[in-house]
Amino acid sequence: MINLYELFNFLSKVLEKPINVPSLVYYNAANTLEKKLKKKTIDFIYYKGLSFEDELTINDFSVKIGSELKLDELSCILIFKGLDYLKKGKVKVEDFVIVIDSYRDDMIEEYRGYLKKSQLLDKQNGELLTNELLNKFKEVIDSYYMTVSDFYTKLKTEEKE
Repeated sequence: MINLYELFNFLSKVLEKPINVPSLVYYNAANTLEKKLKKKTIDFIYYKGLSFEDELTINDFSVKIGSELKLDELSCILIFKGLDYLKKGKVKVEDFVIVIDSYRDDMIEEYRGYLKKSQLLDKQNGELLTNELLNKFKEVIDSYYMTVSDFYTKLKTEEKE
């Protein structure tokens, strides 16, 4: 399986140009936390002396979070602007944790395990929805990952068009 972040990171190196796509910046932050710092997002926040209720300005975000994750200025701005959906000039630490966790590979595996174990009931007819939820979740996962053969198949299809 190929992680899209890793694929675009490879393409960026080959092209010798940065690929500044907002979702890749989130993947980069999540990847740094997960693989380089080997910390859960919440542990990282507590390590930095922050709490869920804290709100950060762009400068605070850059110093307290961006510098530790080795994010450049553009990456900090992209993450901050993405989280500042109310356009208040501040972001909640809680929003950062939730968003970054959604981009972490280890959290995807944890959610997948949770869905397999859960026995969610349809309130109208009492039937188990586990298989339906797992199929929907698999569709989401499959949209972010592809095998090498899928990549080359798609590449050949696009060349013919």
